[in-house]
Amino acid sequence: MLFNQNNLQDLVSLLKCPKCHHYHLVIKTDYLECTNCSAQYPILNKVPIFLEHPNTVKIMSVDHISNQLPIAIVNWLEKLNGYSLNIGAGATKSKIPKCIELEYSIWKNTTVVGDAHHLPFQDEIFDAVVCFNVFEHLYNPTLAAKEILRVLKPGAKLILQTAFLQPLHEEPIHFYNATKYGLLNWFSEFNIENCHVSENFNPALTLGWLSSELIHSLNQNYNSSISTDLSKTTLQDWSEIWSNPDKRDGLLWDSLLKLPQSIQEKFSAGFELQASKPSKTQMIKPIKNNTTKEESMELLNQNTSVEIAQLPNESISDIDEKRLLVISRLESATICEKMGNNPWQTMSNPAYESSENPCITVVISLYNYSKYICECIDSVCKSNLYDLPGDIEVLIIDDCSTDSSATIVEQYIKEANIPISLIKKYFNTGLADVRNIGLKLARSPYVFILDADNWIFPNCLPVLYREIKLSHCAATYGKIRRFDNETNQDIDTVSSKKWDVSSLVKDPYIDAMAMFDKEILLKVGGYSTELIEYGWFGWEDYDLWLKLAQNGYSCQLVPEILSSYRLHPSSMINTTGRYILNMSRYFHHKFSELAELDTHSDRLFGSWRSEVCSGTYGKIRPRLNAVQSDELQKANATIEAIKSSKFWKLRNKWFKLKKFLGLTKDIGIKV
Repeated sequence: MLFNQNNLQDLVSLLKCPKCHHYHLVIKTDYLECTNCSAQYPILNKVPIFLEHPNTVKIMSVDHISNQLPIAIVNWLEKLNGYSLNIGAGATKSKIPKCIELEYSIWKNTTVVGDAHHLPFQDEIFDAVVCFNVFEHLYNPTLAAKEILRVLKPGAKLILQTAFLQPLHEEPIHFYNATKYGLLNWFSEFNIENCHVSENFNPALTLGWLSSELIHSLNQNYNSSISTDLSKTTLQDWSEIWSNPDKRDGLLWDSLLKLPQSIQEKFSAGFELQASKPSKTQMIKPIKNNTTKEESMELLNQNTSVEIAQLPNESISDIDEKRLLVISRLESATICEKMGNNPWQTMSNPAYESSENPCITVVISLYNYSKYICECIDSVCKSNLYDLPGDIEVLIIDDCSTDSSATIVEQYIKEANIPISLIKKYFNTGLADVRNIGLKLARSPYVFILDADNWIFPNCLPVLYREIKLSHCAATYGKIRRFDNETNQDIDTVSSKKWDVSSLVKDPYIDAMAMFDKEILLKVGGYSTELIEYGWFGWEDYDLWLKLAQNGYSCQLVPEILSSYRLHPSSMINTTGRYILNMSRYFHHKFSELAELDTHSDRLFGSWRSEVCSGTYGKIRPRLNAVQSDELQKANATIEAIKSSKFWKLRNKWFKLKKFLGLTKDIGIKV
């Protein structure tokens, strides 16, 4: 359908190409075209579409009305001289002059179909942005907040409402429920004027909505007598309040509405944010690491933006030197093993020595976690073992800790009744090698992977064991509770999605804490130690899950919280993040078959597909100084001379004869 050229020309003057960010789009018969990169954006029902998959866009019923703005905000927008933007406008009753309505479907008054994470508008073009009931449905609210900042004029205003204590809705795209402080964090670059509980989000609405959802769920799953019983309680009253605004007079509505903001914040259904873009961007001084919690909270209450001071950043060259050291240690450890010498020593308790045929091996990786290792081992020792057909054993592999971790474990296992063995490595080679040693030494058919700073619940091992035996899959994993190390407060739940290869290829979503069939893990090669050549530690688990998927194995989620994951400043995530794109490109090469499963997805192995496919991965190469280079050349020349000598040839024949006669063992060295 053709556009009305006059109206469209006004709109095009506000737009830009989301792909190359060029400002010049031209109007064609049924699409817009970028004059810079030639990208084309189709037109449907007079609405330009800026989505990666425009065929998914639906035209909605014209008589539908939803997500209405309060009349006061409508009046305010109508009085503005410039353009305004309504993100997630829904189906508005009537068109507001000079208000651009952005949606992912086409409603009666939709102006543009687009993505809030990549707004198709020029910089500093809007006098106002309103966004109601959208941010809980965005996978990256921080990115969307930066986009809003970009398109607002200096001093222009944002009014936004988002969820807090709201039930799950519009699943599966309900990602976040934000507290007041989460909202302030998303919009920390704005001048915050107010962040409060608006009337439509007061605690009475929370109770009503929750009650309504509860009764609805009960009616779907139980007989009518349950609903009858509930109707005699106050839950029914709140359900009626939710469904019928005319009944919101009386009861506790008015009294809850008048509660102090500090009380309403605990029970509200959401928050309203009012902010404006600073006329001049000011650098925010970070709060010092020694700032007390009370001082930080006071700054928040004063609507002052808070930035957590980051740990000192290492240069790429410093990190690369560490990577090269790890590679050299891995080579040294490999040489030791080929020579018939294990690059570790062991210390076991009597229970381990006398244990026969354990059914589960718990492999604990340890490096400088003296503060947490006892709590970790305690959690394993408290496991419910009566449902298991045999003993469990614990292998604690110390990766050359420089603190007292190993000494603490040595003392612990002397007093422990559960079979425990401490493996003290000679070379610090990283997480993948640690776990591979655990696989090599495990005496049971199933292994559970655990890091020394985390812990498990008593039912973790028996529940996962039962599931892996019944399902005959390669691995079973449960939900993981992540908590803040400083406050011990819950943060979120991870590893909570079912096994889905297409989702796995897009982004990592399963943690390391899982139970594996040891034989299958060994068949796929265990954990990959070569990853250090392409990045930093942190992707060993993702690589393993992908190897299982590529080899056709299935894994199983147990939808219970079975373990806890500690978040603390010494995490390797910040360093790992510097190498994500290079690692994604390496995975694109390594798991090329998996990459072809869904070529339309915009995500691929933890990065944007367009970025992954637009370049090649790099591999670190050893850098030798002049002396090292000279010595290496001399060594190679000497080796070649020895190999060509008559003595060496006679020596090799003698060893082959001894091997044929069974007088020697083949230790795997090819000369």
